Amino acid sequence: MKFTKVLAGMLSAALLLTGCSEDSSSTADSSKADTTTTTTTEATTTTTEATTTTTETTTTAETTTTEETDAGSDEGDMKPEEPASADELAEVKDVIAGYLEANNNKDYAAMIRYYDVQFNYFMEHGETGSDPELVQYMQDAESEIFMDYSNAVFGEPQCYNSMAQEYNDFLASDLMSEVETEDGETIEVSPEEEFKIEGVYVFNVKNEAAGFSSEMDYAVLKINGKWQVDTALTLLYTFVSIFEGMGDLTE
Repeated sequence: MKFTKVLAGMLSAALLLTGCSEDSSSTADSSKADTTTTTTTEATTTTTEATTTTTETTTTAETTTTEETDAGSDEGDMKPEEPASADELAEVKDVIAGYLEANNNKDYAAMIRYYDVQFNYFMEHGETGSDPELVQYMQDAESEIFMDYSNAVFGEPQCYNSMAQEYNDFLASDLMSEVETEDGETIEVSPEEEFKIEGVYVFNVKNEAAGFSSEMDYAVLKINGKWQVDTALTLLYTFVSIFEGMGDLTE
């Protein structure tokens, strides 16, 4: 099965998982920034419900909850960091704007610059492609590559540069060591040798249409020295993290 179709299916599933009213907290499963916020909110709610007749008891409960949250923190609880520089943040914002314009105009050359279509291509062909090959790839998979953002609101990018190594470890994991080509052939690959992640920013995309509201997070990754908007790698990483967490709960 083509990787682009699998990705489109995962995006649809993510939208179903996060489709909600504005006050829903389900976005936590698809966002590291949102997970942190939701965890904090839940901890606060628990403390409020546990409040008894004395202020001393409330303080004790709050302290205990905070300690348990810190002790149980994992990759999904990471908090936004300060950008390395104002110039870096400005560049990331420019990349998001460039991606949005390229997507809306179906500008293939600009998409190659602002979107990591090369990763998508690699996961389908087992090798990197030339610019003409990437253009043909996008033309063939236009409905999966180009998104409708006419009703979308883009949030501010948040820095998570310390997560870069986690992405690199994921690329080197067994889960990413094989791809199924267009002909149905399974081949071994080493994406960690082709793609080096050096920085991570996350931004929220909220879409509302016909009374339906959905939210999910995209990333801007510094790949091989170039900042590009990413959906595929981030979504794969998020889904695997969710399922691994669910596995831990059932043990």
